[in-house]
Order: sequence, then C-alpha cells, then structure tokens
Amino acid sequence: MEGCPLTPRQLQVLGLVARGIPLKAIGHHIGLGEHSVKNVMWEVHRRLGTQTQAHAVYKALKEGWIE
Repeated sequence: MEGCPLTPRQLQVLGLVARGIPLKAIGHHIGLGEHSVKNVMWEVHRRLGTQTQAHAVYKALKEGWIE
C-alpha cells in the first residue's frame, strides 16, 4: 500500500467498518476491547483528516487501501 498512512491494524479495522460491522463486534473479532477499537478509529481519522467513519471508508476505498 504505497503512500498509505495507515498501519495494518488500522486498515484491518477500517476494512471491517466498511463491511458494516459494529465496533464492539470488531473488537471481539480481533481480540480488542471496544474502547481500543475506538482509539484505532480515532487515529484513522487523525491520519486521514476525516471526521466520520463513512468519510474514512470512502477515502480508503478511493485510494485503494481497502476493498
């Protein structure tokens, strides 16, 4: 992922968000607490300059960082 500012964990979480999975379920799926998943998403927003999950997903899809 050349030029991608996100870590593999951030991409994993964002990819699951893109599939419509709630943060609590994402945490359970990857072995993190819901608060930790929220922290990952906060960092995603900071790095991408987004404020909503939808915008973060859109930006990552547009750049080809997630499918």
